[in-house]
Amino acid sequence: MRIDSRDETLPTRITSYGSGFVMLNGTRYASSIIVRPNAPPLPWNAVQGCELTIEHVVELLACDPEILLLGTGRAQVFPPPDTLTLAFERGVGVEIMDTTAACRTFNLLAAEDRLVIAGLML
Repeated sequence: MRIDSRDETLPTRITSYGSGFVMLNGTRYASSIIVRPNAPPLPWNAVQGCELTIEHVVELLACDPEILLLGTGRAQVFPPPDTLTLAFERGVGVEIMDTTAACRTFNLLAAEDRLVIAGLML
């Protein structure tokens, strides 16, 4: 994973996405990441939505989001039900969708200055 210093000075926007990659402010990432509105992305070891664990969700919640987007790859895959309990208990909104939809949604919510975090599985 490469972190470009430009990411620290610009609002984070997903500038492109496709099969197996996303680009943030023009920098390409080819592994699962946590995307934050005004900070460099973080590596994330989640690979498939059906294998998402509470530990993966704790990593996302550490960013203190208002809204949590889970991009589960090429298809929308719901994680095990108990996996998201902690997010619900904290009052965090959770949306589960395929990664391309999560990319589009992240940009819209970030442009509205919402406290959105996206966990993107690639």
